[in-house]
Amino acid sequence: MTNYDEMQKYRRERKRKRFKARFTIFVCVLLSGGIVVTLFFAPIFEITDIYAIGNNRVTEGEIIARSEVLMASGTRSGDNIFRTSSQRIINNVLTIPYIREANARRLFPNRIRIWVRESEPRANIAIYGGRYAIIDERGQILEILSEPYIIPTFYGLDADNPVAGEMLAAENAVNLEVALMILNELINHRISDRIVSIDITSLTQITMNYENRISIIIGNASDLDYKIEFFSNIAGEIAPHEHGVLDMSLQEPFFRRTN
Repeated sequence: MTNYDEMQKYRRERKRKRFKARFTIFVCVLLSGGIVVTLFFAPIFEITDIYAIGNNRVTEGEIIARSEVLMASGTRSGDNIFRTSSQRIINNVLTIPYIREANARRLFPNRIRIWVRESEPRANIAIYGGRYAIIDERGQILEILSEPYIIPTFYGLDADNPVAGEMLAAENAVNLEVALMILNELINHRISDRIVSIDITSLTQITMNYENRISIIIGNASDLDYKIEFFSNIAGEIAPHEHGVLDMSLQEPFFRRTN
């Protein structure tokens, strides 16, 4: 075989291999496209069930409605599970004021599970019109109510147009900062559920009411952690029937019975 014949044979072989590779790629693309079309448009992948777990205060219906996912049931048209963005669901659900964390998981072929963690109401903030902004320990506003929960109520904060879902803001920002410090100290020492009210109108004369029987004079905002720890330690030593005033603004705290 001459060099020319060998060269021609090599060219034919190379062309054959090139054609085979291109045909293989074409078939793979065609199959991939078919798979994608099947996954994105097949009725089996239309969402038929969405459910929520971890919720207590927020109803499952509200979570599902806020997720904006359409189910293939009733008069609603079904979203395809592959074309539904988990992050979009999470972002939508997180707009519910009580929802602190959220996650969405696809359960093939046609279900979605939404997991949530809710915030706990930790304090009432007395605002204008005899209403109350309910907040968690971060200062996030969970709801606005006309009646407070049985949790500590703060007085003396000039809240600026509180809106559920937003962080609490106040004209006296320093007072708000101190209020959140007090609230978290009370939570950490597990006595917040026994505090009825806290007046923080003056940062030099902060007072608290304990079980509607002990008035606590905290004084200024210095050494808050020490003062609240001190009170949590002696609270158990005050008999349930005793009423009085505990003055912690003095160098040496002093308790005076009033009954």
